[in-house]
Amino acid sequence: MKERLKEFLLEKGMNAKSFALKIGVQPSSISHILTGRNKPSVELLDKLLKSFPEADIKYLISGIKSELKDQKTHHPIPVPGDSIIEDNDLIVTSDENKNTDVTSDINSEKVIVLYADGTFSEYFPR
Repeated sequence: MKERLKEFLLEKGMNAKSFALKIGVQPSSISHILTGRNKPSVELLDKLLKSFPEADIKYLISGIKSELKDQKTHHPIPVPGDSIIEDNDLIVTSDENKNTDVTSDINSEKVIVLYADGTFSEYFPR
């Protein structure tokens, strides 16, 4: 992971100290990860993701690129009050505790799938 974290810092144009200050950890914590002395904690990864929501944590940890991060139609979910989603869009949601039947007519323009990590994908019928 240390090499992928170095790559991430290089992409962001940051050094270990500025990165540590940005995510709210001690600079020595980042230094120890970059030298291979320590592995990052879950808390550190959580802080990294909160400061850099675009970061591919799966890639940083395992070296495997996340499929969702590579999709061009993968966008952050707009916050309430935003008018990004139009009224005529079909929104499909799921919840473990409720069973929802969703039907679509031939005039549907797209389907939006919401993910638990706060992102969504758009699918356009052919």
